[in-house]
Amino acid sequence: MRSLRAEDPEEAAVPLALAGDSAGGHIALESALRLAAADETVAHVAVLYPVISAACNSDSMRVFGEGHMLTREAMRWFWECYLGEGAESAARTTDLLQVALGALPPVTLVTAGCDPLRDEGERFARRLAQSGVRVASRRYPGMIHGFAGLPQLTDQAAEVLSFLGGALAAALVRTPAVRSVAVEPEGLLVRTDDTTVLARTLAATAQALHCTLYEVQVTDDTLEHVFAYLVAR
Repeated sequence: MRSLRAEDPEEAAVPLALAGDSAGGHIALESALRLAAADETVAHVAVLYPVISAACNSDSMRVFGEGHMLTREAMRWFWECYLGEGAESAARTTDLLQVALGALPPVTLVTAGCDPLRDEGERFARRLAQSGVRVASRRYPGMIHGFAGLPQLTDQAAEVLSFLGGALAAALVRTPAVRSVAVEPEGLLVRTDDTTVLARTLAATAQALHCTLYEVQVTDDTLEHVFAYLVAR
């Protein structure tokens, strides 16, 4: 990240965020910890049903570890591949339930109700709060691992992207022109008096979430309230 910003000094002041789902969530969180240890900072981390622990022994892992798309045996195999030789030693440094978390930036975390990874994600969220890290955690009941990528099957996919989009936009856009960013039932609500900033906010959010911005509605004549709707590609 330091070399990236060194290429363009103007980029040094631009806030960065990390995001990922499943194994990508683990990588995002571990990267944020390593950056903090190197005196680098990111503005926010947003994760969808993240992989947290190699133990694979939670209640949700036992209850939903078969017949709910992601399986317990698959997770064990993934961890073996990721850790390689010396897995027991590597797991102690990779298990995010066993490391200090106080240096992390604010985190937005989503779990799925019928996901084997649900309990470890929610336990991690509790540990973040106990460590003094600002965390927003939300469970989507009845959903399976990977549901955010299934907009053709559930409306919850679009809703969860709006939830994460609001968190990322609020963290990435630091200007008085944006008065607030929030998630409403209709989508992402950005309150701003500057349409240029608004466009940049929406573009950055869509890019970060690999989404397509497909509709913008102006709800009054002053452009004070603008809804943006995001859908997965």
